[in-house]
Amino acid sequence: MVVIDERVCQVILVQPGENEKMQGIVTSWEKQKGEWKQISPTMKASLGRNGILSSGEKKEGDGYTPDGVYDIKRAFGYDTFITKLPYIHLTQNDYWVDDPASENYNRLVRQRPSLGSCEKMKRDDNLYKIGFVIEYNTEARAAGRGSAIFAHIWRSYDSPTLGCVAMSEKDLAELLEWLDPLKNPVIIISQGKMESFL
Repeated sequence: MVVIDERVCQVILVQPGENEKMQGIVTSWEKQKGEWKQISPTMKASLGRNGILSSGEKKEGDGYTPDGVYDIKRAFGYDTFITKLPYIHLTQNDYWVDDPASENYNRLVRQRPSLGSCEKMKRDDNLYKIGFVIEYNTEARAAGRGSAIFAHIWRSYDSPTLGCVAMSEKDLAELLEWLDPLKNPVIIISQGKMESFL
């Protein structure tokens, strides 16, 4: 059983799908009068190309989505978007550093680093048109343990990610409009089917 902080009142739950390890299902939950209620119908998601792996085993570039409970603190996108979360308006100058040797590893920077590997956030394929940061390895950052884990728009249900959770633009937009920082939202990524997170 996954245990979450009692202050958490919103949960996005990501679980494996029935067939492919790179496909998952997503549900959203809210605590109302002390009881958890499912908010949305089940939605589809594409996961890392190798499926879900224990966060303690994840490594940079391994193609796994890390399991665990992660805060949802910041949204991002290309244009103005209505969300209660703090919103990062991405520009052509924004990069996410994925070089384990960098002091800015697993951080957003506002100018392309002169050395090392990084990911341009304002992409031509619009995968990051809207999304949120899954706060995996973002606080006490461990070099090489994985970076740039987001919820973002998918290419398709059949197209895996490099480790992120990707969804249709419609479903992701609905989640972003619902999420409320005052309700301490988290995302739970589970390697197996979960009956309950209470």
